[in-house]
Amino acid sequence: KQWYQRRVRGVKMLDKTQSNSSKNYMEERCSYLSKFCSSSAEVYLIGEFLNPKAHYVKIARFLPKIETIRKHSLTARRLFIRGSNGKVYPYLMVNTSSHIKQARSEERFLQLLRMFNKSLVQRKESCRRNLQWSVPKVVATAPSSRLIEDNTSNISVLEIYRWYCKNRTPEMEVDAPIAYYYEQLGRMQNEGSVLNRIALNKIYHYIQ
Repeated sequence: KQWYQRRVRGVKMLDKTQSNSSKNYMEERCSYLSKFCSSSAEVYLIGEFLNPKAHYVKIARFLPKIETIRKHSLTARRLFIRGSNGKVYPYLMVNTSSHIKQARSEERFLQLLRMFNKSLVQRKESCRRNLQWSVPKVVATAPSSRLIEDNTSNISVLEIYRWYCKNRTPEMEVDAPIAYYYEQLGRMQNEGSVLNRIALNKIYHYIQ
């Protein structure tokens, strides 16, 4: 229980630190990118050649705003790039300490999903329903950092749950169900009770 309380305090401190530094500007982080424009050099959009197509988009300039967000179980910085077609493309700058072999396995898995999308397009039923895997473009900029294509319209189940806890009356802590679960397990162990399916069903029913 003490370990869980320390973890909750650490998560709250991390959220507070993130909220204080949620927005930055490109000039403060990298003045060269803030001054970059299409007349400086012709650079194609990051990960543009991963999906073959007729016309490839080039980078027009980097927008000045940088956001600090939590996504994919990581804290990342979101930067915005305006393409030569006028559209704005968001990307996540993620610092990861994962091994090179693990990063390569993730890239192979994304390639496999792209192959699945090609077969889904060729099938009548999946094409009619527009069923495809959402495969982001991932480009390694350094051994410990990667750029991941972001879609601001996507939302995860965890974000929906956080929104539910925040707007619930009364407001509920995000980790409250987990805390209750471990408290009940500790109470049953102290009483010497047997942990069976009936006891677990009671705990799950209370959480729901």
